[in-house]
Amino acid sequence: MATDGHKPKWRNALAWAAIGFLLYGFTMLAGITLLHQGGLAAVFKSRETDAILLLALLVATGMAGLGQRNLAVNQRNFRNLLIWTWTSVGIFALVMWGLGTFVGRPWLKAMSVSATIALWVGLVLFFLAILGLLHVMAARTRTQLLTEEQSEAILERIRALSYGLLGVAAMGLTLVALSLAGPGGPLPRGIALASVLILLVIRVVLSFAIRPMLDELSKTVSRETGYGAFYLIVVIGGGWAILAQLRFAAAPAPLDWLTMLTLAMFAASFIAAGRRGLLSAS
Repeated sequence: MATDGHKPKWRNALAWAAIGFLLYGFTMLAGITLLHQGGLAAVFKSRETDAILLLALLVATGMAGLGQRNLAVNQRNFRNLLIWTWTSVGIFALVMWGLGTFVGRPWLKAMSVSATIALWVGLVLFFLAILGLLHVMAARTRTQLLTEEQSEAILERIRALSYGLLGVAAMGLTLVALSLAGPGGPLPRGIALASVLILLVIRVVLSFAIRPMLDELSKTVSRETGYGAFYLIVVIGGGWAILAQLRFAAAPAPLDWLTMLTLAMFAASFIAAGRRGLLSAS
């Protein structure tokens, strides 16, 4: 019986993954054609670029399949997927346009590896937070962009979810500010320090505001997230430090540690939520 109950979900996952692959692939090719002066040939001229674009497409395809696995493949859900996809593309394009205007393409190309990774991690976190807040707005305004189950799940913990997403946005902006304040960077160190301190205060305030809203399960997941993040830092950061001490690798820069701390928290939160069954299909 259990196997039969799971079949429709996996069929939906495979169907939505196929739809997502075609939709995201077409959107990606169309965007490159419109925005890149040299066309597709100028973009797909290196194996590194091909690998990055292919990885991004596969990740987006997997997210489409898993995220939509409980939804029937019908006209309404396909329309919503189109709207959310185009909204996401628009937000990401706007963020990248603003960054390119503020920073300048020459400096972006001259960034160190540590700053580049921190910048991308920060931008992705900020992008996900904005997208999450748009889902909260859609649930609150009762638009038809979410199913009733999705809207109810969001509305049940709307304040805690909103505060959490604002905290994620603050974490992302922290990494962005620090990555842009490196040697020769466009952001002055004083402004970067003030910005990071303000963002840190915001995160602390939001953290204390969320605490009374958490039930026992959420508090348990929060504790396990802290434990998991600690062990991930010990294994990954400690292992990197050991290799650097033995001169098998370059020593991690301060920005590398900050990026690892941020990623470790998110990885640990997903692990803790998965262990408690919070990521399983309802």
